[in-house]
Amino acid sequence: MAQCPAKAKPAGPSTLHGDISCLPAALRGLIDNPQFSDVTFVVGKRRQVIHAHRCILASRCKVFHGMFVNQSEERTSPEELRVPFVLADTHPDVFLAVLEFLYTNSVTLSSPITLEVLTSAVEYGLDDLRKLCVEFISKTLTVELACEALQAAVTYGQTDLIQNCLSFIERHTTKDAVGHMIHYSNYCHRVKRVRALPATRLRDLSLPDLFGTRGHLPAGTPSWGPQGSALTDCKRSEEIIKTQGFRELSDLGLLSILQSNRLAIDEVLLIHAVREWAHVSSVVLDAPVSVIAKEVVKELRLFLLSPEELTTLEEENRQDNLIPESQVAQAWKFHALKKISDFQLQRCQRRKGTLPREHHRYLEPHAN
Repeated sequence: MAQCPAKAKPAGPSTLHGDISCLPAALRGLIDNPQFSDVTFVVGKRRQVIHAHRCILASRCKVFHGMFVNQSEERTSPEELRVPFVLADTHPDVFLAVLEFLYTNSVTLSSPITLEVLTSAVEYGLDDLRKLCVEFISKTLTVELACEALQAAVTYGQTDLIQNCLSFIERHTTKDAVGHMIHYSNYCHRVKRVRALPATRLRDLSLPDLFGTRGHLPAGTPSWGPQGSALTDCKRSEEIIKTQGFRELSDLGLLSILQSNRLAIDEVLLIHAVREWAHVSSVVLDAPVSVIAKEVVKELRLFLLSPEELTTLEEENRQDNLIPESQVAQAWKFHALKKISDFQLQRCQRRKGTLPREHHRYLEPHAN
């Protein structure tokens, strides 16, 4: 007797997907669209009205969900529920970027607003948006914006962005560190020759005769650099340390820079920049320079300076007390004894852009 064929088991449920681009495209049309909108925001100093939809915002963001729940508990009438939320400190373009992400899971970023969008992403707990902002900022860093981005990263504890900003600053702190150091080495040889000349001969020679055409000091060069004209090629470093973002760094932001061994800048310029930063912060915060820079100056490596530079530093320090006398005294002690202790090793570490000085040979661990 022939067997009947077994009945096929019914297929289980299966999720099928249509064109995945259709939904974000449709939702994009609802951004700031008053049609069917049930919540409004008054945004920015000009009080721009922006329309949104509670169900979308609440489903995508726990912060908005909490806002709407609290509003419904505190206000019962329809008129009260229509009262807009006021976001006076948020730029409309920034808030629209946040809405774009909530509606479409994508965002259109530009350099002028990205740092503020990052701030909003952290405040609203939107981690995916935060990651997109960090990625965009890291790819579009400039000399002018690097310190601003670093400060935002430090403020909001964005470790990955901190590292990206520091890497950029380390790579761009000087235009030509190698050429700069070669020029300084050549200059030192000229200095030795000049010192060997008799005084009567020196009176007959001009500065170009003594040091070459590059012996002239450029405008703005600190007078206490390594024999002065060694600082001629620090164009890029001047750009970084002269930006408004650098001057507006917090002490924690500046500390993260000063702790780096890979800064392509000489300590003389770095100390000069820290002094300017401290004076600006002193005015803004209405506090003494010594208080403002108390933690920051601990990262300055005075052991790298020559005795002549330390002397000039002390003279400048008498005017603002930027650096504690005890810290300067430790550097003088090193020059007297030509020895360093283990706990002083970090303060003796030469940075990538540190120009060579004769006493640096005593900074090597084997020199002790």
